Amino acid sequence: MSELIKSLSGIRGIVGKSITLVEAYKIALAFYGEYLVKNASGNRPIKIVIGKDPKLSGNILLQGVFSAIEDISKKERQKFELIYLGTATTPMIQWAIINYKAQGGIIITASHNPIEWNGIKLISGKNNNDYGTLLKPEQMQKIIDKFDRTDKEINFRFKPGTVLPKIRKDVLTGYNRDVLRKVKNVIDLCCGQKGKGTQVFDKIRGKEFKVIIDACSRSGAEFPKSFLLSIGILPQNIIVLNNNAIEQSNRPLEPIPQHLAILKSAIQKFNADIGFAFDPDQDRLVAMPLRNEEYTPLLAGKFLLELQKDNKKKYIKCIPVNLSTTGAWEEIAGHYGIEISRTPVGEINVVNAMINNKTVFGAEGNGGTILGTVNYGRNSTVGMALLLCYIAESGKSIAELEKEIPPYVLIKRKLRLANPKLKLRLVRDYYEKNNSVDSINNSDGYKILFKDNSWIHVRASNTEPLVRIIAEGKIEGKMFETYKKVNKLIQQTKSIMV
Repeated sequence: MSELIKSLSGIRGIVGKSITLVEAYKIALAFYGEYLVKNASGNRPIKIVIGKDPKLSGNILLQGVFSAIEDISKKERQKFELIYLGTATTPMIQWAIINYKAQGGIIITASHNPIEWNGIKLISGKNNNDYGTLLKPEQMQKIIDKFDRTDKEINFRFKPGTVLPKIRKDVLTGYNRDVLRKVKNVIDLCCGQKGKGTQVFDKIRGKEFKVIIDACSRSGAEFPKSFLLSIGILPQNIIVLNNNAIEQSNRPLEPIPQHLAILKSAIQKFNADIGFAFDPDQDRLVAMPLRNEEYTPLLAGKFLLELQKDNKKKYIKCIPVNLSTTGAWEEIAGHYGIEISRTPVGEINVVNAMINNKTVFGAEGNGGTILGTVNYGRNSTVGMALLLCYIAESGKSIAELEKEIPPYVLIKRKLRLANPKLKLRLVRDYYEKNNSVDSINNSDGYKILFKDNSWIHVRASNTEPLVRIIAEGKIEGKMFETYKKVNKLIQQTKSIMV
């Protein structure tokens, strides 16, 4: 399929087919007209942070974005201050928006989608109750509506080979320092002991951990490597895999354990303490040799809850996670007397729940660790920091920590098919008549909760032309039977398992 995907995450498609510099130009115009100009500060220039992931195709979309900005400058007599980061990570760009008080940001990335895909994420500014996050659903919908109305007949100022604005090279150092400072601070607040965070990071320095990085590319690896060096990991103890251009990546770009066999083998070969795998824009993190991507944010959250267990004044009282994330959260949080708040799938939904519940920590089961004091968005740097802190403070290996997670069987599958909403209703209709069902949540597709606390969630993807099926319970055979039953219902007409 080659259609353009328009969602809460922005737009994404196959470069040269469903997304070109025309679509990039149009979305930049719509972002200005429906968001940036409404958040401008009087006659001051509109400040925008712009960056891209390592894909070369991002340069094509940048031409469309900068062409739109140039045209707006001429036609609207609008001044801009551009903070261009070149190749950067999504968390870095979100952090820069907050710290440079920008009105918004544009990130050229399709996140975990295959190499032929690219896209554009739009980020709010830190003003008018916005927090440097992905745009709210109602904001994004207005931009998409404007995008759909925009005339395609345009003239581009930027041509292939044109020099782009000068890259700001001072952001990464400031970002790393601030992540370190704020992770130390959240550790202090959780345990109620000033200086505890510094003590934990001193332990990391003393342990001389050996860490392996797989960031899909050589240029992508520079970001986590710089952070690891800044917290005292020795240069000779950092091993970089997949050390070529991202177009030559030796694995699919989505960081899930079944794609990370090379990383798992390298951990054994080099006797490493932990391996970290990233998607291209590095908002998602998966630690290996954990068996499931769900466990990375789960262990990060468990570390903070463990720190505050003896503190009568709980710093974290609620943790928002999405509907498709493992039920182990409820079991672990319940042990510490903490509430779990479930949201529809989508980073912005978790973030909005964090803001509404006035809590600093949230998670998505795809490897998304969110610490609101750094930025309200998934942040792989924060995830690395918290997991290394947990290993150092506990004195346990990552494998030993994994054994403390309640045992669940989690099945994740996806299908390509036409008319997904109709197929999802078939699942709902079947289970509405089933006596084993406790309830059905319809806030994002259909999540069927059974009386034995197992569940299955079927929903259309926000980022790919797919239906996702996620099933979880404690009895493996039963969960596979449930999955097969749902798959059969959906397969009543043609679909393709991927």
